[in-house]
Amino acid sequence: LVIEGSGNSGITIASGNINEGFIMFADDGSQLAGLIGYKQGDNYMEFRTNASEKMRITSDGNVGIGTAAPSGSPTKGVLHIENTTTSAAGEGASLRLSSKDGAAAIGSGHRMGIIDFQGEEDGSGTMISGGAIEVFAEQAWGGSENSSYMTFKTNQSDNSFLERMRITST
Repeated sequence: LVIEGSGNSGITIASGNINEGFIMFADDGSQLAGLIGYKQGDNYMEFRTNASEKMRITSDGNVGIGTAAPSGSPTKGVLHIENTTTSAAGEGASLRLSSKDGAAAIGSGHRMGIIDFQGEEDGSGTMISGGAIEVFAEQAWGGSENSSYMTFKTNQSDNSFLERMRITST
């Protein structure tokens, strides 16, 4: 299937108001190995692998990984990750932020990840960071040296960050 055009191009799957439109992936051992679908009546998009739902995006924009009912507070803009295996030591839901320096090891002071908390400044749509949690390498990584530190920062009235707390490796 090739769709070509000099401008915008697309595919439309039109289904009934309470039905589902989908793209299915199958092999000779499974008629439904994978699926991308949109449920019209409930207005959500689902993604299936190995014949079961693994991720859902609701009409509110909530994303559920491992759950068909993403929830949280606030009720909109939620990323809900749920581990569906038996709870045990070392198990649980996980969110991983990874950083690579190409072929080199992580360098001293390199930021490895950030969780940035933002809000709209005014009606213009300008987003301003209100605070952040960041992790940095304490020194260049290599061999047995893999120490890091975590900082907690808040935004001051002049839009500059102030570090409020630091957790080091020692």
